[in-house]
Amino acid sequence: MDEPAAFYGFSRLLYCGDEILCDIAYRILNRKLFAYKTIESEKDYTAICDKVAAMGYDPTYYVYRDAVSQRPYSPYSIQDNPHNILVLQEDGSIKELSEASEIVKALTRADLKEEHKIYYPIEHLANEDVRIKTKTHKDYKESTIWQLSE
Repeated sequence: MDEPAAFYGFSRLLYCGDEILCDIAYRILNRKLFAYKTIESEKDYTAICDKVAAMGYDPTYYVYRDAVSQRPYSPYSIQDNPHNILVLQEDGSIKELSEASEIVKALTRADLKEEHKIYYPIEHLANEDVRIKTKTHKDYKESTIWQLSE
């Protein structure tokens, strides 16, 4: 499936009977993608879910949680793996990159960096006092703005 086929499918979903599916298809087609924020605890996640629910969105569909981890460099564990980076030494020997470079060796010992991100409707990020919710699948030409009653 290529991008035009995917976007055709999303455009067809604008007219389906499922309001949430219509809204998400509208967001994809019109580049109104979800914002993200790095969270530190379960409390942060719960707070965002509560705010999104207060905006009238179902957090089951409008909040996504993801964990991203990264190590600066990690050689493959299998000795003769063709994907390892090998370095030809001046003496003609071949070493894996982390054995040939002290800098890369230090990177292999670096701590694993892990971040927890949460994705949610961007209008929540832009202004917590106002929500922008598109109309139902019958008319996606305009957006309506409602004030939150808090």
